Formats: sequence, C-alpha cells, structure tokens
Amino acid sequence: MAASAVVTDHDRYLFDIRGYLVVRGVLDGEQVALYNAILDRLGPETISDPDQRDERLRWLFDIDPQFAQLMDHETILPYLTEFVGGGLRIDGAYSLVKLPGEKVPLHARPESPRDGTGWYHVHRGRITSGLTGVEWALTDMPPGTGGFCVVPGSHKANFELPLEELAADAEDVAVSAGDAIVFTEALTHGSRWHGPGSRRVLIYKYCPGPVAWLSDVWDESSRAPLTDRQRQMTIPPYVFDALSRQYRYGID
Repeated sequence: MAASAVVTDHDRYLFDIRGYLVVRGVLDGEQVALYNAILDRLGPETISDPDQRDERLRWLFDIDPQFAQLMDHETILPYLTEFVGGGLRIDGAYSLVKLPGEKVPLHARPESPRDGTGWYHVHRGRITSGLTGVEWALTDMPPGTGGFCVVPGSHKANFELPLEELAADAEDVAVSAGDAIVFTEALTHGSRWHGPGSRRVLIYKYCPGPVAWLSDVWDESSRAPLTDRQRQMTIPPYVFDALSRQYRYGID
C-alpha cells in the first residue's frame, strides 16, 4: 500500500488558485494495467454511441470490486480530508472512455452551499470544497490533446459568461497514466479529446458528510466487502450521529 501523502502549503496554494491539483505517479504500471484490463473486458471502444458507453461505465463498484481500492487510496485521501473534510462520503464512481473527436462540454460553476454541492470557500485559513472529484488517468494525455480541460481559477468566479464563450480560455491539464487530478466541482471543466487512441479515466466524486449530489444509496450487500473506513464513506448523508463522532469530527 502506498504511503500516506502530506498536504503541503504549496499544495494548498496551487489548489486554491487553480481549483485543481495534479498528484503524479500515484498508480504504478501494474496497477494501471489491472484497471485497463477490467475495462478491456467490457470493450467500451466497441460501443459507438458515447451516451450508451457512459451508461455502461456509470457505477464502477458494480463492474468489479477491485475499483473499491481507489475509494480511499492512501496517497489521495489526505488531500480529500484537507479540502473536503474528515467526514467525507463517496458520492459516485464511474469511468469515461472517449474516442478521438469526442468531448465533455465545459460545465460547472461555483455555487452557494444553499444552491447545491459545487461550492468552494476559504474560511479562517481552511479550504472547504463541496462536491470534489478525483480523476485517475489510465492513459497518457500529453499537452495539446485536450484530455482534462479547465478554466483555471473559475472556482472563485464572481461573474458569469455563457460556458461556450469560455472554450478558448480552457487549458489542458497534461497527465500520464497513473497520475491523479484532485479538483473542486466548482471549477469549470470538461474535455475535448483529440489525442491518439482512446482516453480512459476513472472519476470518483466525494461530498462533505452532511450532503449528497447523487441519490444512490448503498445497500448492505454491496457494502459488506468494504473495509470499515470505506463503509463509513458509503453511509447516507447526515450531520451528527453519536456512533460516528470520531470519524466525523475527530472527537470521542
């Protein structure tokens, strides 16, 4: 198991001004090959309709139990704890497999906590991000190939423009297979893939403990194989529960 990361002042600074952070080389070649092999069994590139392909890959934990290993990866969890909170919940996990010429239109804007889950604030020196994603790269996405595209700093925007007008301002985030991108859903982002071959990523979404973006609820049979920590991350949203005070707030 990888060693736990330490979130540095430099990490906080970059996440705060950009809205995302790239963590390099989290998965080794053997791990990347494992997850690609699982996707290979589904043959996503043979599904010509992008919407049907997305639907087939919409819930990773039903595809293969090994995807649960990334839910609380020791290298990434410290960043989630720092930016989302210690009582975070897993809110979704899916794969995107995109062929050359396919894109995910720019989407997402910063919100008030009253309006949804895609907020981003800094209060008393602490970052609080609502819905937060981790994108795991299973293929290389070199500069200029349009893999993960963002409008840097848009998670702090106080003015709005039509999203289509921001396309020219979006910048590619170049990554290699095995890298992970941690990003706030308040950040305007998308993709416009025109690299060689297909683009494969795994995307895990997290929310603070009291809120949810998706209505999916885990049943006990699907939670049974998980570790204790993972089961805590799959419970329905709530503000307080006496049995989970240590997990939520670090108190007895």
